[in-house]
Amino acid sequence: MLFGSILPDIATTSSGFISREEIHNSPQEFYEFVKNNEPKLLDLALGVLLHSGASKGADFYTDDFETGFAYKNGKHINKDVAKLLRSELDETSIYLSHNFIEGAMDLLLAKEKPDLVIDYKNVQKNVIPSAISGILAKYLKLNQEDVERELETFKDLMSYKHLTSKEDLVNEIVSPLLKARFDIDIDNEEAVRIFDKATEIIKDSYLYFLDDAVSEMKVTFGSYL
Repeated sequence: MLFGSILPDIATTSSGFISREEIHNSPQEFYEFVKNNEPKLLDLALGVLLHSGASKGADFYTDDFETGFAYKNGKHINKDVAKLLRSELDETSIYLSHNFIEGAMDLLLAKEKPDLVIDYKNVQKNVIPSAISGILAKYLKLNQEDVERELETFKDLMSYKHLTSKEDLVNEIVSPLLKARFDIDIDNEEAVRIFDKATEIIKDSYLYFLDDAVSEMKVTFGSYL
């Protein structure tokens, strides 16, 4: 379930095979497909439901442009992110500002709840891409070998090691992804400073937000759990 809860973000690391529409934005369709075709992997599909805003998962509470926690707080670093991108304030800077807030939340949570890092480490160790690439390939109507490669890339990039240090988060995730998606070479030290600012902005409020979101999600997903 834990790996499934990050799986929708494979669209971000994909070399072009997998779009956001196919898993990230269609969690219920994916859940029903797995239920009917590979029920032993239903926990994976449940994790996808718990992630996606379309199913009132975690993104529902962070990604709404007006009320989402990450977007509301991201407005305070929008100018910094636009400067990092060497661009004007626009949709890209706003979107990436919300990503910086989410990254800061990951860093804070890793320090506050170290057991979560251990759980994530164990899940990553035990997840074998070849074991889940078959059902994903069938759902996506793609070659299984291609999907397996995408899963390997995603698993390596989203390693627990890169989510516990702001320097690693910048050097191993943020910088490579921005280079791949926008052909931008960023100032990594400046990106680290933005994470410092983002952390300062949310450090006193993020746990209250998470508690409220989890409470609501327990109601939403009570019949699944």
